[in-house]
Amino acid sequence: MSSLLSNLQGRKYAVLGLGRTGLSIARALKKAKIDVLVWDDHEAALEKARKARLDLCNFENAADFDGVDALILSPGIPHKYPQPHPIVERALNKNIPVISDIEVLRKIDPETPLVAITGTNGKSTTTALIGHVLSTQCDTQIGGNIGVPVMDLKKPKKDGAYVLEMSSYQLELTPSLKPKVSVLLNITPDHLSRHGGMDGYIAAKKQIFASSVDGEKGFAVICIDDEHTVKIAEELRADENWQVITVAAMSERAADITVRGGILTDQRAEITIDLNKNNRMNGVHNHQNAAAAYAALHYGFDMDEKSFEKAYNKFGGLKHRQFLVRTINGVPYINDSKATNANATARALAGMKNVYWIVGGQPKEGGLDSLEDYADRIRHAFLIGESVDAFAKWMQLNNIDYDISHTVDIAVAQAHQMAQNRRGAPGGAGMVLLSPACASFDQFTSFEARGDHFEELVNALEENV
Repeated sequence: MSSLLSNLQGRKYAVLGLGRTGLSIARALKKAKIDVLVWDDHEAALEKARKARLDLCNFENAADFDGVDALILSPGIPHKYPQPHPIVERALNKNIPVISDIEVLRKIDPETPLVAITGTNGKSTTTALIGHVLSTQCDTQIGGNIGVPVMDLKKPKKDGAYVLEMSSYQLELTPSLKPKVSVLLNITPDHLSRHGGMDGYIAAKKQIFASSVDGEKGFAVICIDDEHTVKIAEELRADENWQVITVAAMSERAADITVRGGILTDQRAEITIDLNKNNRMNGVHNHQNAAAAYAALHYGFDMDEKSFEKAYNKFGGLKHRQFLVRTINGVPYINDSKATNANATARALAGMKNVYWIVGGQPKEGGLDSLEDYADRIRHAFLIGESVDAFAKWMQLNNIDYDISHTVDIAVAQAHQMAQNRRGAPGGAGMVLLSPACASFDQFTSFEARGDHFEELVNALEENV
């Protein structure tokens, strides 16, 4: 991106937050000889900045912002709720724009087509799937919230595209996004404290439709399996800047594209695709992801159904998202560590039965509410993390047998022993599922670290119990 960033020479930027995203853009700006000041509240991050020879500034005084054109904010730092970071507040008081690294990307490269994907659940899988399939047709750069900061991407070759996962935080800070295709998968309560409640969270998600490509209609792919997205689709139909394509895979609603029993039907084009052929994309939630990906690529990039189906069938899924780690004596061990809220776990339980469920961590608002309908799918639960006391009460209320395991290590050992000993139980061998319905930060640095630890433990298990 250095050659593109050279267009910003003469400007000055501040970067707050020096995790993966912040360090990426700060280094890129420095490499392009753009004046940049950086800060982070954690000494370990500041040490990384020093090693990268970045200029530190704690912006304690309003004068520190003199000449700064914009504050580039890392996604994890609040800029509105529950209260803005003090440095953000000082920048806003000086009328300095607060933006994301993706906003910088669109400022320096507004012409390359972009597919933006958001939703409470499923956005990483959908982003990876769209990127995988589209890469068979053109040069495709995949990143954003999925893990690769946009400044670490290459500019796509001619006729190529960006495929970016967008969190609600990033959408609020990217007014110039202008996607060729915007995909909204679903909206369920999450991150409410960061958005001042559900209305603020919905408003943030709707920002994916706030701007469209100049001079042409964008394609708005909206999965209408929940009431919030139904309303957004209805509202957007009145916007002449967007062509709306609706998808229904987890409900019986009428839509342009539906999935019933794993069969995708495009009502407009009279096309059907059997999504069941890819056994790594099982479950109605994955079929929703696949249908959204098909809609984005068929309508946004004129991809025919045969090309989509061929590439889709080769997609292997993503780790930490109902990922099959190993099967031992007929018992599957599944890593769904990405399920950091009850709605995400519901997607796993909906497609399973006879589950030995490892659950818990740093609880989200609402805890396990909404999972009562899946109680009969659970043979036994193993409770870990901060949430053990609250989740034990929920298990009792729903007549689910459980052990308080506290840690993943103990839970895996207990679940393995029980699942192997009960292979002959009615209903079959069952499965061991890590689907915590909680954040990971009580015991791990990330959901990835939690899932990786689970996989290490599972791969070390003995077959003879």
